[in-house]
Order: sequence, then C-alpha cells, then structure tokens
Amino acid sequence: MSNEKILHLTIKKKWFDMISCGEKKEEYRADTQWIRSRLLAPNGTKKEYDYVIFRNGYNSKSPTVKVEYKGFRQGAGVICWGAEIGETYFVIKLGEVVRTIKHGPK
Repeated sequence: MSNEKILHLTIKKKWFDMISCGEKKEEYRADTQWIRSRLLAPNGTKKEYDYVIFRNGYNSKSPTVKVEYKGFRQGAGVICWGAEIGETYFVIKLGEVVRTIKHGPK
C-alpha cells in the first residue's frame, strides 16, 4: 500500500498533452471553494502532496498523467499555458512527469 499523497484533477486535452510532454510546468485554477478545499487545510495552511494525477476526461478509462507536485502560489500565470491577462489563480507548480497512462486504469 502506498503512502503517496496525490492531488487528482481533471483537465482539457490541450493542457493534458502539454503537461504529458513536459512543456507546461504550471496548472491554473480559479479561486473557488472546491480548489481551496484541495489545496488548503481548514486552518489555512497549505496541504502537502507528492504528485498530481491529471485525468483527461471523466471516464475511468480516460488518459492520465502523474506529475511531481512542487507546491502552489497565488498569482498570474503564463498566457500560452492557459492563463488570462489580469486574472489571479492558484498556480500549481509541476515537476517531472512520472507516468502517462493512455487509456487509464481498468
């Protein structure tokens, strides 16, 4: 049994492909209660994760990619990686791609 702490996120194909090949090193999420509950403990401290697993779709057989989690910051992002000018995001910092599964787990 693994003790890895994993953050699970669903993502669109364009961004999935860029993360899978190591080109995109950040993921942007709007400041919502849902993402706050994933990234922050009730007392406001940052939750710790080892990896992010991105799923391209909601089907159990959708492709997935496992990437090192390097923390997050709040602020602006890179336009070519999906950020919009003038917007502030939770910027999830990504490390090395660990594994890509083309058809997801069975």
